[in-house]
Amino acid sequence: MPEPPGCADERPRPDRRHTALQDRLHRTHPRIEYLTKWRHWGDRDAREHLCGDIERLADSALSPSEIAARVRNARESWKRIDRAEGPAAEDLWHRFDQACTQAYAPFQEEQHQQAELRQAHLEQKQALCRELAAFEGGVDWDNVDWREVDKKVRKARERWRRIGSVPRKESKSLERDFRGVMDRLEEHLGGERERELTRRRALVARMEELADASDLRAASREVKEAQRDWKPSVQARRRVEQELWQQFHTACDAIFQRLRDERDAADAELQANLERKSALCQELAGLLDKGELAYADLAKRFSKAAGEWSEVGPLPRNKGRDLEARFKRLKDRLQELRQQESRAAAAAQVAGMRQRASLCARLEMAALEGSQVEDERRALLQESRQQWQQLAPIDSSQLKPLEQRFERAEQALQGDDEARQALLRELPENLNRGLDLCLRMEVEAGIESPEEFAQARMQFQVSRLSDAFHHRLEEARSGEDRLHGLQQEWILIGLAPMEAREMLERRFQRVMDALA
Repeated sequence: MPEPPGCADERPRPDRRHTALQDRLHRTHPRIEYLTKWRHWGDRDAREHLCGDIERLADSALSPSEIAARVRNARESWKRIDRAEGPAAEDLWHRFDQACTQAYAPFQEEQHQQAELRQAHLEQKQALCRELAAFEGGVDWDNVDWREVDKKVRKARERWRRIGSVPRKESKSLERDFRGVMDRLEEHLGGERERELTRRRALVARMEELADASDLRAASREVKEAQRDWKPSVQARRRVEQELWQQFHTACDAIFQRLRDERDAADAELQANLERKSALCQELAGLLDKGELAYADLAKRFSKAAGEWSEVGPLPRNKGRDLEARFKRLKDRLQELRQQESRAAAAAQVAGMRQRASLCARLEMAALEGSQVEDERRALLQESRQQWQQLAPIDSSQLKPLEQRFERAEQALQGDDEARQALLRELPENLNRGLDLCLRMEVEAGIESPEEFAQARMQFQVSRLSDAFHHRLEEARSGEDRLHGLQQEWILIGLAPMEAREMLERRFQRVMDALA
């Protein structure tokens, strides 16, 4: 059929640009096929890499949950490769799936154990709810030990928290049951809790009042009693308890701080007293050690120190006894010094008496012999008078009889016959006095008397026993006092007959040696 007019001109002509593109695509087809083969090779390498990663998880230190997360990520990566490149080879898929299943198994076991644990927790919490409900129903709320109820409720809350999670589908109803029984118990406890809060707030107010108490000892005892009574039968919420306890603790501390300050002041006073008495002891010890003061001056200072000592207050308990003992030792040293001076004075007294008695005896013997010429008598008198005047002074009570004896001896030596006759008459009297004194001294010293005086000694002892008062007085005197007394009495006896003088002196010296 002939074409309609104008049709040949309207037929579409091939697009040169389109033709060029088709030619170009045809020429790159071999290259595309080559690259497709390389992509399939990279897909297998990625899958084998995933298999290796999962297989190595068996020896890793990761937790089951971390391993499970990696297994899930690996499966997602495998699915992406499937969507992009198609299914993997069957052997590679089985390898990957087996590795994932094996790695995921510990997590599944852990999940199973946790499910069992949550079920056990459910049973424990259900049992606790039943226990609390039974407890609530069994309590006589008109006669109840609130402290025990509060303790049980607090322990129940703690037990509930420690039990752990339960299956999610049971948690809401279980929590509702627990809250319900706890609310009922708290409703019972609420009234007692408020009463306890009121009581303890009153205790806080009382402690704050005591902060200015004048009698801190009584206040501290009341504080300690309040501390013993502080523990509530039913506790409030922790924040309320902490705030209330802080107020109470602060009020109590204010009282105890005042008491500590008072004790510190008392301790400071005790320490000052200790230092004062220690200084006194140090001063007195220094005076005694130096030895520069006479006993009389030392005695005055000790007397003044004793007054100061008594005015000083008490000492620390652990130091007072030692310091008192030290002060006593110092007074004992002073007393010993007094005794030393007394002994020295007594010895000097005896020596002075003996020297004077010796001068008297010298003149008496010369007067009784009568063999000296006038010049010899005059020289003897002058020499004796000079020696007498040079002697150290002695007690006047002992000096007077010796002066009288010396004067009479002078008179006798100067030719006074009456004085000489008096000397002759006293010789036997002095002998008897000497024998009697020797006998007394021998008994006193506990040594034997010569045989010829045995009878006289027995008579003396009998008479001495009968005079109990005199015996007690003699016993009361110290040995040194008795010794000095006997020596002075011996010196004052006077001149004895010549034939008896050596015997008397020998007996006297024997007694002195025994008593020394």
